[in-house]
Amino acid sequence: MKADELQIQEVLEGVSDSILSMDSDLRYIYVNTQATKVLGTNRDEMLGRKFDEVFPEITSTRFYETILKVRDDGLVRELEEYYAPLESWYNCRFHRSPNGGVTVFFTDSTEKRRIDHRLRLALAGGKMGVWEFDYTSGICTFDERLGQLFGFPSSKRKATMEEFLEVIHPDDRKSVEEASTRALAEKSDYAFEFRVEKEDGTFRWIEEKASMTFDSRGEIIALVGVSFDVTERKRHESELLELAASLKRRVEERTQNLRMIAENVPGFFSVVDRNLRYAFVNRKYEKAFGVSIEKFRDLPVEELLGETVWERMKPRLEKALEGEELIFEAEVETPKLGNMMLRVCYIPQQGTEGEITGVYVLGIDITNERRLEKEVLNATEREKMRIGVELHDDLCQRLSGMGFRAKVLAKKLDQAGLGDLSAEAEENVRRLNESTKFTRDLARGMAPITVEGQSLQQALRSHLEELRQRNPELELHLDVSLRTRELSSTMATQLHLITQEAVRNALRHGRAKRVDVRFWSTGAYVFLAILDDGEGDPIALQELVERGDENGLGLRSIAYRARILGGSFRIETGIGRPGVQIVCRLPVKELETLQIERLHL
Repeated sequence: MKADELQIQEVLEGVSDSILSMDSDLRYIYVNTQATKVLGTNRDEMLGRKFDEVFPEITSTRFYETILKVRDDGLVRELEEYYAPLESWYNCRFHRSPNGGVTVFFTDSTEKRRIDHRLRLALAGGKMGVWEFDYTSGICTFDERLGQLFGFPSSKRKATMEEFLEVIHPDDRKSVEEASTRALAEKSDYAFEFRVEKEDGTFRWIEEKASMTFDSRGEIIALVGVSFDVTERKRHESELLELAASLKRRVEERTQNLRMIAENVPGFFSVVDRNLRYAFVNRKYEKAFGVSIEKFRDLPVEELLGETVWERMKPRLEKALEGEELIFEAEVETPKLGNMMLRVCYIPQQGTEGEITGVYVLGIDITNERRLEKEVLNATEREKMRIGVELHDDLCQRLSGMGFRAKVLAKKLDQAGLGDLSAEAEENVRRLNESTKFTRDLARGMAPITVEGQSLQQALRSHLEELRQRNPELELHLDVSLRTRELSSTMATQLHLITQEAVRNALRHGRAKRVDVRFWSTGAYVFLAILDDGEGDPIALQELVERGDENGLGLRSIAYRARILGGSFRIETGIGRPGVQIVCRLPVKELETLQIERLHL
């Protein structure tokens, strides 16, 4: 075998695709190692034998028909086909070989089809659509469901920003443009709500959540997001506010009408007195906590909720007792109904002379709404990782292979005395190498954990090292006293994004000169802490997150991702020095960690 043929064979053995090559009689002349693994065959038993002798059951399939067509007409074809003996789907590409035969490149697409199917189900069930905005072209590409949400024709799959703005309610256009501009300037994830006009003249409410994709220089190249119809949720919120106002008007009717009203509230209703004890509850509390209504009388709120939830609820109750109305979301664990996510409204109770005598508490169950958001976010992150992996493992491999062949061609042309053509071939090599690097950087930005085969620790070290190279004056430390076992790439990516966002906030908004990132485990929980020496005010930042202020989108994103992982998020004063410490507490049962020796950056 010639040296060039050996080099080509080494390249083919190194690619991730399975490769089968046949002559004009459909006899096997080459089978790479990956193909033998996928098909469970021996290479020596295949070479020299006809295709239908090795796999007789395939002669009546579209796969076999396609091979014959490509051999006869020479047209390149692609086909995705189910192979029953292996119970798998395969994506195949067919090329006619110079010898008149056929070469087949194929990959297992079973998992991709399964993920795509789950994503479609999640999007269909939640009235949601996905989209991607390319900053270079200014064009947004979207799926059919998003087109329906915005009232576009069923055949339309692309639109400009101006086309989207035209269908947004005139009163909301300015705020949408401002939110987009702010997110672009801050290079941060964002979420906002607006109205879109329907065909009957009414409006539907749309909520958008989006994440930016960056190149290796940190420049934005695309925005990937999900939009979903929250009209029903907005209606519920409006009903909740209307109900709160109604209760305030009826408070003068006192206790004789309170029970009737409370039992018709679609959720939890109670009255907490100034001593932070229950003065009244409806039967929803009885069903959730397994305690009779009579026993709730004078029961301390702290005793019912438990220490962890009470730490979050007490400051809010105290504000309500000072006359402030509050609406927020909280996760509560109940003995009978399990964990619930509630949208809670605190309304100060006024006496006959205007004094605050207690707090009305309304709680609406939004558990299913949050679960659906979690499923959609996970599906979106999996799709980003899948695309990143395919770019890295497929397109990069092809570009590398093309670059190798172009290099060989340039050398041959030079040896043949064709210097001009050789120079052109070398230029193609250079451009292919640049394209390979650009594609690899793009893939790394979409799937930081998966595409390089890195662990979470390795990915974090790489990210901090890149920051330090761009900012030599920064002092960055990574301290990991645990390792993850059987940690999904989706979960690892969420942890990576939490750290990335926290460090970005510390540097951009806190103007920190030093940032410490720590992971450790204590029994049932894993902790992630990001400590900086910046100028941030922990109390103000925590209030920013709780109010849902748009200026705190980065911190709200961290809190949301922590909740997706089943954990909690808080902002504290720095330990032993000025600054801010962001702490995420995550349950070990979700992460499955083991203690190991410390790793230092």
